[in-house]
Amino acid sequence: MPEWKRHTEEIRLENLHPDFMQVLNDHLKHYRLRNILDDVLMCVATDWERLRHGAFGGPKIMCTVAMITPCWLICIFNRGDNEISVTSAQLKKIIVEDYAKSIFNMMIPGYGIHVDGKFTGSAKKCFMFLGLGGEPAGKKFQALVFEAVENAKKME
Repeated sequence: MPEWKRHTEEIRLENLHPDFMQVLNDHLKHYRLRNILDDVLMCVATDWERLRHGAFGGPKIMCTVAMITPCWLICIFNRGDNEISVTSAQLKKIIVEDYAKSIFNMMIPGYGIHVDGKFTGSAKKCFMFLGLGGEPAGKKFQALVFEAVENAKKME
């Protein structure tokens, strides 16, 4: 039985909750990334509900908003404790993998994207799991991320 139930739907950037938009704008301002949202290809929101207690504990409900542009992946996380964080990465500096095909899926089954590389503001390479629901919006977003990363690397 999976640990999480996820539901992903496409949303419009202008419909983001004001708290999410504020943290996003603060991140963009801090790292001087002002214009990266001009060409958002797709934006999705994923609600997470914990179905069983996992090995690492944590919140019962979470929300993630992710957006892809031709050059950037931006993710906003609300881990259920009202602490909202943002991470971003240039597509040319990351490697993306279907989480279902990653070695991590054997330990904790799920659907989404495993991202490995250099994130904005990080001195070292790191990785993250971007969980998605299996609905059409989640599948479309995953495919669009893979395509955008491939296209960004061709432009180098």
